Amino acid sequence: MYSTFEEAAALQKGGHNHVASPGRAFRRKMNIVPVLLALFLPWLVYCGSFSLLSFYYHFKYAYMVYAVVGVTFILVVMMGAFAMDALQNRSMGSTSMEPHWYVFIFVTSLLAWILGVSCGQYNFFYCMQPYYDVVSLNMYDGVDPSRTQGIELMDAGRIIFTGRSTLDLQKVAGFRNSQTYCVAPITVFEGSNATVKPLLRYDFWAVGTDCCAGNHFRCGAYDSSRAHSGLRLLRDDQRGFFRLAVQQAEASYGIKAIHPLFFHWLDDPSTEALDYQEDGFRWYFLGMFTYFCSQFVMVTGAVTTFARWEKWAVC
Repeated sequence: MYSTFEEAAALQKGGHNHVASPGRAFRRKMNIVPVLLALFLPWLVYCGSFSLLSFYYHFKYAYMVYAVVGVTFILVVMMGAFAMDALQNRSMGSTSMEPHWYVFIFVTSLLAWILGVSCGQYNFFYCMQPYYDVVSLNMYDGVDPSRTQGIELMDAGRIIFTGRSTLDLQKVAGFRNSQTYCVAPITVFEGSNATVKPLLRYDFWAVGTDCCAGNHFRCGAYDSSRAHSGLRLLRDDQRGFFRLAVQQAEASYGIKAIHPLFFHWLDDPSTEALDYQEDGFRWYFLGMFTYFCSQFVMVTGAVTTFARWEKWAVC
């Protein structure tokens, strides 16, 4: 059974000598509604922002997603205005609202929005966008790099080359710019002695970063006899540096690369593309769980702190 502040005040006004024990006179019922709001509302803001910016709608309808994320931010700001109004009402003597909880909800919701946007952008750029980019392009099978020009496959996302295809590890080049951008031409074996066939033009290149030194290329599945496939490089911020590395190879080995296309050399490009998707979902669900645990800890601390503040205020 709980006594309220009004009951304690009535006892004092009535002149009773009864001294209320701390366990009864200054204990009040906790309003569970703001506690639940403080636990779930910021978490939903985080999950919503994170998911909107991570997945397909960001790839397909970017402007609409940014508009929704902006509206979410406006709602968070409105929470702040509501918290300020609650503080003003309490300063004028109103006891119908609990401003500390609304301030807490606003601050943690703002933090949730910032973290959700940051994590969503990171997850999209490094995991989900590469996946969506690749699967939105075409897949080609049985491509012979000695007979096919790069301009013919500009829309390729995944290529499975012929069984005779290989890397020419004698024509490796690298361009250094904070990272080393490594390239090696994709060619074919010639004849039964498994020598590499020289080509008139080298339009298909295996690439990687910080995986070559001198004439040693150690990128992707360079040492796998089963590797005959490529996953298209689609990062615009790296393509220019790989193009410079190809130009170095042209100058060093006297070869031509008119329409170079860049690929990660792999056993199975489809599996690699799915790995990007799995990583994106893994980071999202890990973020959901981690943030909920963090919010639970913060709410637990707030419950304890606010209970002490109310006790001190009464005393």
